Amino acid sequence: MIFRLAKICDLDKIASLQYKVRHLYTNGIFSSLDLFFLRNYYKTIINDPNSILVCGEDSTDGVVGFCCANLDVEKYNLNLKKNKFRLAFAALPSILKKPTILLKLISRFKTLNPKKNIYITPKGARLEYWVWSKKNKDDQSSIYMLESTLNIIKILGYNKVSFEVDLDNKKVLKFHKLNGALELNRVLIDDKIERVFMQYDFFNRKSKFNYVKKN
Repeated sequence: MIFRLAKICDLDKIASLQYKVRHLYTNGIFSSLDLFFLRNYYKTIINDPNSILVCGEDSTDGVVGFCCANLDVEKYNLNLKKNKFRLAFAALPSILKKPTILLKLISRFKTLNPKKNIYITPKGARLEYWVWSKKNKDDQSSIYMLESTLNIIKILGYNKVSFEVDLDNKKVLKFHKLNGALELNRVLIDDKIERVFMQYDFFNRKSKFNYVKKN
């Protein structure tokens, strides 16, 4: 298993991986969108200089997972605004299949305005998606991929990285806490789901796992 930065040629595989695990993100807009949108979204991310997308590549199956982060949430939101018409067009096939998606998309685009954002971390570096193929049972490599992403953020000079986990995703929430992430806040979002805002503080991190280097 090797870990590397994603390239444009990885788009189909990345979109497919995200699509196949969409049932794990039932509270987010991504669970409702099809491959056409996902491919356009990740093309935007890979081309964004403020974004990081690390892949886990197996010698047999190719890309089997990825971890996505952005270094500046405000610049990330500006990039989505810049590409909003292309992304809206990419969402049309999904909307035609399920018109209620339109309301979710409108709600999500409103969060690009910092004053209306209650869904994601409002500023600084942020972890986004951490995806691993259900067919690949090498869970340890999935964790190493996450750590590779965290290390890149740290090496680039950031002291902290924030992210969100929905409370009903108990397994992931428990992992991050054991891995040294701090719980900052909890917010009740529109669909009555409780979202936990978390943060890795690289210089005050106390992980229960021995693969994390002590500072």
